[in-house]
Amino acid sequence: MCPVNVTEMPEETLPDIQSLETAENLLKIVSALESPNDHLFPELRSFLQAKGHDMPGRTWPFFLAVGFRKPHIPWKYPKEFRALYPLDSIEIAPNPNIPEKLPSVAWENYYQLRLRDDIKALNLSFPYGTIPLKYHAVMRRGYYAAASYTDYLVGRLLQALEETGHANNTIISLVGDHGWFLGEHGEWCKCSNYELATKVPLLVHVPNVTDSRLSLSPKFPLIDVRQSVRDFRRQHTRKKTVTAMAGGRERFATQRNGLQIEEMVELVDLFPTLTELTRLSAPPICPETSFNITLCTEGVSFVPLIKRTKRFARWKNATFSQYPRPGVEPVRHTDLPALDKITIMGYSMRTRDYHYTEWISFNHTTFERDWSDVKARELYFNEKDPEQNDNVADDAGSEALVKVLSQQLRRGWRDCLPEHK
Repeated sequence: MCPVNVTEMPEETLPDIQSLETAENLLKIVSALESPNDHLFPELRSFLQAKGHDMPGRTWPFFLAVGFRKPHIPWKYPKEFRALYPLDSIEIAPNPNIPEKLPSVAWENYYQLRLRDDIKALNLSFPYGTIPLKYHAVMRRGYYAAASYTDYLVGRLLQALEETGHANNTIISLVGDHGWFLGEHGEWCKCSNYELATKVPLLVHVPNVTDSRLSLSPKFPLIDVRQSVRDFRRQHTRKKTVTAMAGGRERFATQRNGLQIEEMVELVDLFPTLTELTRLSAPPICPETSFNITLCTEGVSFVPLIKRTKRFARWKNATFSQYPRPGVEPVRHTDLPALDKITIMGYSMRTRDYHYTEWISFNHTTFERDWSDVKARELYFNEKDPEQNDNVADDAGSEALVKVLSQQLRRGWRDCLPEHK
């Protein structure tokens, strides 16, 4: 946890701020190239003309991927964001204890966090020593503040998109790469197959599709924490989503926008979705054995869900994840094992009603799975046990359900793809 005064940092900046500024500058360059003013970026214009690109004033399609690292550890962020979260307002996880029926192979011992000086100083017993409850709230505050810092950077990026004239003609996707434990199950970090680690944010904005008209006023109004911490906190609490994105969503809410899709999609679906929206060719679906395939995809476009253009007998009915382990019992590098140490793979599947996982033997040399050697199973009921506290896989009466889910898990993602009418 490291709230800082940015003006005291090297070059008076932070890495995520530099990523933002680079993206802002690239948008300015694209906007300038589309301008008929020949005096802007003359060297770049000359270079592009030499490559056979017509100048000036042409439209320049662009793809911009901007990765913000926070709220990844360490939680280093501008200190003013901590004021958004008074310590007495922070609630800790309702399930901070290790579940009785949690398999040892599933335990995420957050070793990378244990290496940090402030956590190391607690002298926790390994591998099942948990962080004392009195520290949970202050740690959560650090995570929340770092997340709001990133929230603000996203707002700045959308503002730059608007200022350079591209808010109404640019597809935007906001996505996280994984979730994060904040004391639930007594765990921290991300290295598991649980819902908290595998469920991620995914927002998509498609001009004239997810909004019904072009915006003449700001589509993505920026709420600046530096103007008023109190006002920012009130707005942030009210919207409970990405601040700048929420502004556009609320603006068009009365016009039947801000569509929330309840169907299941996966991160592998994002690339074919973007290629369809931009009328580019997507790679083919991966075959059963794809080690020698240069390019293929395990995802499907969810454009039909956004546009409501096709009817399906069934959409994708399960999502999948996997995570490796070096053994059944946790060791120092259980959370991030090197390839040559992996002996077990946890394969996990989430359906509408269940979250099911099998931890099985795995050959890290041949990448072969041994479904006959199951080290542990986990089964959670999504509606009854959303916090995944009660593993019922080995309970009496679960045998038939476990058998059905096990067969579906082993058939894999191809068996769960959408079915057209």
